[in-house]
Amino acid sequence: MTYTEMLDELRRLVETRSWNELAELVSEWPPAELADLLLEKDRTQRLLFFRALPRALAGQVFTHLPPEARTELLDSFTDAETRSVLAEMEPDDRTRLLSELPAEVVRHFLESLPREELEEARWLLGYPEESVGRLMTPDYVMVRPEWTVERALSHIRSRVEEFETVNTIYVADEDGELLDAIGIRRLLLLDDDDLIEGLVRGPVVALEADADREEAVRVMERYDLPVLPVVDRDGILLGIVTHDDVMDVAEGEFTEDMYRLAGINWSEEEVGRSFTILEASLSKVLKLRLPWLLVALAGGLMAGGVVGQFEETLETVVVLAFFIPVIMDMGGNVGTQASTIFVRGFALGHITAENVWRHVWREARTGLAVGIVVGATAGVAAWLWQGIPVLGGVIFVSMVATCTIASLVGFAIPWLAHQAGKDPAAVADPFITTIKDVTGLLIYFGLATWLLGAMT
Repeated sequence: MTYTEMLDELRRLVETRSWNELAELVSEWPPAELADLLLEKDRTQRLLFFRALPRALAGQVFTHLPPEARTELLDSFTDAETRSVLAEMEPDDRTRLLSELPAEVVRHFLESLPREELEEARWLLGYPEESVGRLMTPDYVMVRPEWTVERALSHIRSRVEEFETVNTIYVADEDGELLDAIGIRRLLLLDDDDLIEGLVRGPVVALEADADREEAVRVMERYDLPVLPVVDRDGILLGIVTHDDVMDVAEGEFTEDMYRLAGINWSEEEVGRSFTILEASLSKVLKLRLPWLLVALAGGLMAGGVVGQFEETLETVVVLAFFIPVIMDMGGNVGTQASTIFVRGFALGHITAENVWRHVWREARTGLAVGIVVGATAGVAAWLWQGIPVLGGVIFVSMVATCTIASLVGFAIPWLAHQAGKDPAAVADPFITTIKDVTGLLIYFGLATWLLGAMT
């Protein structure tokens, strides 16, 4: 059976809820692939699918799920299921999971752990959130310099299932101070009676547990290390950071940088909001998005009402209708530019609570300058096209006012939405569109009625 056929078979078993057959089929399936398959399903199917997985495999699959999906599953687990999943997770993965949860939930989960794992979890959680200590695992191979090769190999064989990796072996003295890191291959090339101290060359590249986790990425990349030892200030070996954990950090930091450069806020709040919108039920999605679309609908009706109020003017000077799309579209473009510039500046930290209003007024001045340029261009074009100088003046003034207002609200509305704890992406556009359309049309028709009426 090919990979594609097996994947199709897995999907069929999930759809038909053939959980016993599924458990047999997935026993050798990569956990990351199963996690991706799990995310394709709705909440109910996810839970049933996960419960059908063998216990050890379930813990590995859980590790590969995004934070929001893990939290969703945890909310549905019984206490026994929670204990089982936490017990099967590697210490560093368990620490990362607990770091993502609210404090009261963490306390509840910690109580379900055996005493040894509880102490280990509390110890790892004691390090700063962005530190190497939060990434490390204490499941490493450590031997003494006075040991023989035979004793070291026997030690490794007896506990091989407990170690994160056996490819790198650490030599520490009786106080736990790190002396060297040696590869398993060097050990296997020696005679059984040789002493480990004969392999010690030192010094060894290591990081302190309080160091920033990004430093681990740089060090492992610079020295091409698959595993990095973590020590305290006295050089005592505390744990190791593996290449896969560091790659997760590197990928996360790179993605965050790219999204920030694109003007997108990559905060945990935004990640959670995005997951909710993409994965929530239809009713919840409508609850999140429909109110703001109704605001846009109300704005459109208000704009239509404005046009209706000036029906007599429009009937008298039909040519006014030709320029409504020009004014509204230009206001929309300016408002979109302004809101995009704001979001990018805010995501990069250039716009803060201390300087936001200075930027708002600066953007309003920019909108005024843009309005003068495009308004003059459109006004002259209208004058030459229709041969009505006053019409050119109406369009010029309307364009200047619309661009200025669009720039002002394009900056101010996303900031106010953020301050109110709402999603700027969902809130800003409907309000910006409504404000600039209504005010732009009022100014356009009001000015046209006054000036053109004065000429008749």
